[in-house]
Amino acid sequence: LAALKNLLWSDSGWNLKFAGAGKAAVRRESVLPLRVLAKDSSGCLGLAWLAMMIAEKEKFPLEAVLLPGHVTLRYHGVYMEPNRGGYAYSEEEYKRKYAAGHWTGFEWTPLTRAQLLGLAAFNLGNAEKDRNPRIAVNWYELAEKLFPGYPGIRINKNFAKKKIKEVR
Repeated sequence: LAALKNLLWSDSGWNLKFAGAGKAAVRRESVLPLRVLAKDSSGCLGLAWLAMMIAEKEKFPLEAVLLPGHVTLRYHGVYMEPNRGGYAYSEEEYKRKYAAGHWTGFEWTPLTRAQLLGLAAFNLGNAEKDRNPRIAVNWYELAEKLFPGYPGIRINKNFAKKKIKEVR
């Protein structure tokens, strides 16, 4: 655990910074792992994806866990906050912090690889939905295949399709 935290957040590792919330967190530079490394900053999802790639390669039992509008990391019950340099919140602290959030029913259980990639596709669709809705629809369709049942994908896909019709 210390080695992973050192790699991700220390001066002797990649020293990744928080890119910001909202639109900053869903840009390609904050989601796609190679772009995260190139920019030295990430949103919660991009850093979780990068950490999970490392964990999978090293056979390290790390989990990506969904919270309302957020992804965090968990190792044997110890949470690591991707946006705060691996700071360890307790589950109770997360429950209080996100109490008013939109709960989906997927929280607290480890995300599968497909679900994590589905969230990435969803975020990339969100980044495109206002300026390039056709590309957004493609991202949302991929997200639906990877993470069926995730609330918001269909809503945002329909919003993007409506924007395409408005442009015609």
